[in-house]
Amino acid sequence: MEPDDRNYDPLVGRFLSPDNFVQASDFTQSFNRYSYCLNNPLAYFDPTGEIAWFIPVIIGAVVGAYTGASVQSGTAAFWDWKPDAWKGAIVGGLLGATAGLYVSAAIGATGITVGNAGIVATKAWGVTSTALQSASLNMGFSAISGQGVDGMWKAGLVGAASGAFTATGGFGLVKQGFFGRLGYQAIGTSARSIGNNWAAGKPLFSKVTVGVGPVNLTLGKGQKLLQWQNNIGNIAFNTIGLSNLAFGGGKMSFDWKHLTPSYYGGVMEKFSQGAMGAHVIMGSESDVKLFHTHELHHIWQSRSLGDAFLPTYLMQGLSSYLIGTDFIDSVLEGNYFETQAYGQFWWP
Repeated sequence: MEPDDRNYDPLVGRFLSPDNFVQASDFTQSFNRYSYCLNNPLAYFDPTGEIAWFIPVIIGAVVGAYTGASVQSGTAAFWDWKPDAWKGAIVGGLLGATAGLYVSAAIGATGITVGNAGIVATKAWGVTSTALQSASLNMGFSAISGQGVDGMWKAGLVGAASGAFTATGGFGLVKQGFFGRLGYQAIGTSARSIGNNWAAGKPLFSKVTVGVGPVNLTLGKGQKLLQWQNNIGNIAFNTIGLSNLAFGGGKMSFDWKHLTPSYYGGVMEKFSQGAMGAHVIMGSESDVKLFHTHELHHIWQSRSLGDAFLPTYLMQGLSSYLIGTDFIDSVLEGNYFETQAYGQFWWP
């Protein structure tokens, strides 16, 4: 839709012709075809009625960067900013851009939907949202560790790179057979751990995590090869599966092509709603078999991001919910992790 396709009366905040695009199905004003920006023209600007999703992201990044630099310098007067104001600008810019993602989702911005089939995360949205959410999450971990702004801006860049690498399947590496998948996992886990060492001010190779299928190994001088801290997700979900196998009458199978255990049946048959694939595959027997290929996408996503996968997945689920789709499980997904899995991006 071009800007001159519809005439707008700024005095009443209404278009003179109807808009055929429903921006967000969970907002009643979206169904008023003569309204403007969810009937809130003072808060939003959308001359075509179809604001691109990246506009709020860019605005959020700019506002966040300015705010971060101001906080870092102790003044909003940019001419008096300290030489290291750029550190605060990076932190604020990434946080602001992440907030912009959720604004885009909430107002039903265009570029997230595909055709008339429903709301599906596009690749541009998916990679950007995963990168920014991973960045914000990693900065949160850095802040909790007391690293301060010097660690946070580095952690943000590391998280963004890690999220983008995961969302693109290692730029296609994950599709290159068995060793391609192992390479995707090994690069994803090791690069993130080396980057986090940098953010924490530690020697780069003092503690390096290298994922190999269902386990994460720890390399570095004086380090134990197997550490529970780097395998929390693996330990937790395998414990559930093995408990069901030992005490709940469940079953287990192992996919050697993907080095992936599956747990199903028994108690899970009664309580499982579908199947899940974070670190292991588990659920009812029929669902594990039916959604095996789907869940393998989640397995390798989780192996690249490690224990940061589930929090990032939940952040994707929140944006999906704001868009108007289900939080977790729907064929029509705003959650890019699900879009990849349902679309069978990496293997059929």
